[in-house]
Amino acid sequence: MGLAACQHLLQGLERVVEREVAVHPQLLRRRFSSAVSAAIQQTSPNVAAATDVDETDAPSEPFDADAAYRAAAITQLRVDRDFQHEIKSKGMWLWRLAQRLRHYGPGDEILGEDEGFNWGLSVVEQAMSEMFGRDGFKREYRDYKGRSLVWVTATPTEVPSGETPSEQEPPD
Repeated sequence: MGLAACQHLLQGLERVVEREVAVHPQLLRRRFSSAVSAAIQQTSPNVAAATDVDETDAPSEPFDADAAYRAAAITQLRVDRDFQHEIKSKGMWLWRLAQRLRHYGPGDEILGEDEGFNWGLSVVEQAMSEMFGRDGFKREYRDYKGRSLVWVTATPTEVPSGETPSEQEPPD
């Protein structure tokens, strides 16, 4: 990977962090910058000196950027009131859910052109499981204008008779 490509990647990461990540953006930006700086040093030792990279910025442990993007997208989805209302009331077309996650994801600069939808689709199961639990949502086919489309719906959790929801919560 050349210096220009690394710098372009770094600029793309910084734009995504500023635009998409609501939780700890400065920390993530530093970690991404450090990871890219370390990659420049590892792949182009001759160029590293010219980039004025401080070796103390290099991460001490591997950083999973995809996991960070997924967590940020799920956090954004979790606080999206329109999504929460729709998924709990009537459900959401899987395509729309994947598009929403795509919007909250890293963007085409990072994933590659036209890969955002596939990335969003790959996050749906994880997002729904983290927000509603493994059994807290369902996929179902619904007929729409003669086509069978996949819809995702949060399923209400049932409280056993005689118990209130607060009795089911684990003690602190």
